[in-house]
Amino acid sequence: GVGAVITMMLNLLVPHGKPLFKEFVLAPMRRCCFLRKAVTQHEMDKLYAGGRWEIDVRYTFIMNTLFVALFFSSGMPILLPLAAASLAVTFFIDKYLLLRKMQRPPAFDSSQARWAVSLMPWAAL
Repeated sequence: GVGAVITMMLNLLVPHGKPLFKEFVLAPMRRCCFLRKAVTQHEMDKLYAGGRWEIDVRYTFIMNTLFVALFFSSGMPILLPLAAASLAVTFFIDKYLLLRKMQRPPAFDSSQARWAVSLMPWAAL
């Protein structure tokens, strides 16, 4: 029981570490180091372009949080508020990164969202 609660508490921040580190630490360092070496505008644009939006990784974290919380919530009700907090943090961090820091993602269709919604009833079992 304690392991699931600790895992859900870690899910509040750990999944966001890599994209935040890449956009707020690595990208400025890369720009600082390679700014003088950029000869063309295309090279300069590549330095200031954000990272690629990894929707598959984000869906994985969201579905993991949802399934763990709903599966174990009958025995540990504290998981529901932790999952809600984790999903809220995920929403706001993803929204900021997607709108301000990342490259424009390709046009996705609704198939992945429909697949995720079709799996959600299984999480309640």
